Amino acid sequence: MAEEDTPDIAAQKHDKSAKIRACIAELSAEHRTVLDLVYYQEQSVAEVAEVLGIPENTVKTRMFYARKKLSELLVARGIDRGWP
Repeated sequence: MAEEDTPDIAAQKHDKSAKIRACIAELSAEHRTVLDLVYYQEQSVAEVAEVLGIPENTVKTRMFYARKKLSELLVARGIDRGWP
């Protein structure tokens, strides 16, 4: 929570974070893994390909479809790209 956040904004951010986590949980295991490695573990496409034993282009394809599906799930829950 940022220092300038009001209690209402903080609650909205918490709620949105929970919805995002729920949407990520709905993704396939392959898509969750790629998102985790790239965004949370901060690994490059090449590193993810090596860890998973798949071609770099497969990593890129999985990232594309994971982001697309995640976006669809978020929109279905009324979440746009803005914050909170």
